[in-house]
Amino acid sequence: MKAIVCEAFGGPEVLALREVPDPPAPAAGEVQVRIGARGAQYVDVLMLAGKYQFRPEPPFIPGSEAAGEVVAIGPDVTRFRIGDRVMSRHRRRRELRYDPGTPEPRGGCGVPRRLQHGLSCAVAARAP
Repeated sequence: MKAIVCEAFGGPEVLALREVPDPPAPAAGEVQVRIGARGAQYVDVLMLAGKYQFRPEPPFIPGSEAAGEVVAIGPDVTRFRIGDRVMSRHRRRRELRYDPGTPEPRGGCGVPRRLQHGLSCAVAARAP
């Protein structure tokens, strides 16, 4: 899969489109989402520059909001189906996880929410 990767601290020039390993198949209670759009906020700019209190070591994939389509579901997932369009706020990850017993984000990943009909991934990735 392809991703925009921050390869060193700096400005936009440190971002590069790279081929990265595909994520593993979702485990029990997890969904896998093909990201259609990823939001970039002020905190992401600070992370790129290495000036945020949480300082991930490069290389990392920036962005804490995303929207896309569910492409795989793990065992015991009943709330989502393959093809659902979803959005999520999460920490620096490629996977979005859903724990059916926990309505709040778990393990640094946001609980995906279904997109309203007609809402584009680009708009949803910027939504709070």
